[in-house]
Amino acid sequence: MPALQVRDMPDELYERLKARAAAERRSIAQQTVVCLEESLAASEAAGAATDVVAFRRSDDALDSKEARQRRIQKRRRLHALMDENCRFEVPEGFPSAAELIREDRDSR
Repeated sequence: MPALQVRDMPDELYERLKARAAAERRSIAQQTVVCLEESLAASEAAGAATDVVAFRRSDDALDSKEARQRRIQKRRRLHALMDENCRFEVPEGFPSAAELIREDRDSR
């Protein structure tokens, strides 16, 4: 089954989806599929199956320069946080990754 990744989903939309999923006792992934099915069925019933609908937040177009800058700043903060928290010192004499893999293979 194919997987779908959604980037830059507005926080408010995600929270609404999460609340509806909880109310209907579904996972967020299950609720996303249900919402897509309902939306596509409604547009097909209205004869709009070939129309392309651009979804934009009411308060902010996602393509705006300001929104793009916010996304860039958010990513920079996340990368800085990962760099800060993901570093560790390898103890002296610790085996290399190749040695660990070789040992694991030999043990089989």
